[in-house]
Amino acid sequence: MTTLDQHHNIPCEIFTETTHDQCLEDPPILSVRDIDVDLGGRPVLRGVNLEVRQGELVGLIGPNGAGKTTLLRTILHLTPKRRGSVSLHGHAARRKIGYVPQRHEFAWDFPVTVREAVLSNITASLGLFRRPRIEHQRAVERALARTDMKHLADRPVGELSGGQRQRVLVARALALQPAILLLDEPMTGLDMPTQEMLTGLFRSLADEGHAVIMTTHDLISARAVMDRLVLIRGEIIASGTPSELDCAQAWVETFQVGIDNPLLAALGLKENGPVEEVGKRPAREGEPKHECNQPIEGEGADHVVLKGSGRLHGTGHFVFSKGVGRC
Repeated sequence: MTTLDQHHNIPCEIFTETTHDQCLEDPPILSVRDIDVDLGGRPVLRGVNLEVRQGELVGLIGPNGAGKTTLLRTILHLTPKRRGSVSLHGHAARRKIGYVPQRHEFAWDFPVTVREAVLSNITASLGLFRRPRIEHQRAVERALARTDMKHLADRPVGELSGGQRQRVLVARALALQPAILLLDEPMTGLDMPTQEMLTGLFRSLADEGHAVIMTTHDLISARAVMDRLVLIRGEIIASGTPSELDCAQAWVETFQVGIDNPLLAALGLKENGPVEEVGKRPAREGEPKHECNQPIEGEGADHVVLKGSGRLHGTGHFVFSKGVGRC
């Protein structure tokens, strides 16, 4: 029997065999490597590794205090890291990351209209001595249209409902025309129509080629909508497509609940079984063959594909870092 603890601190991601090959060819737009973060002398993140590619809608899933917001703020360089690196690949990505914070972080009593609030995000990005140009005004109008806020563009932000305020925050991020969009619990406290509208918007943005990373506590919706889920509790517990993360074991470790928890039952997760016989994709020409728990050396050792039903369970293919091929 393979336990979860055996695989801690091994950076890995789950892919289907087809997407694994594609991902090796398609470089990530965002790479987080071996991130450690301490807050108030307390470790919050340890050994976090994450890669996100264009066109992905990724859900960060974990309990309160798991480090989800800290990870987003570390990517933005708003929270200092003790160790590790954050790399953005591509000119557009380096220039533009859109960030949607939690609603309580915005000064809603400030006397500005919706349009002014959205434009102010562009103004801040331009610096002190540059003024918005006509293309910036057009970007604001497009962002208002995409968030269905044009009809409220001249309303003071202090008069908005919770759902309308959330759409303003999303519009502020979209006005920057970002390559990467970071969303911190954007669905919290919203009614169903607003959630449906924003979910459709985020899905469309990913389909258009943006990388979208969203923290959420809505596990059922996340499994239905996201391309990939990342389970986090101070470190990455598991990462995979919703269908690959269909076993309860990683969710139990992430949320520290019993296997009979009603929420896990509502997710339709399978109970865990023993590790199955190890499978792996056929070795490519010139690539070494290897077995579980054997040293991995030589060309191709950085992308060893293993399959099992242990910590990351099920039918997914695990891509481990160079080292020992555990399963």
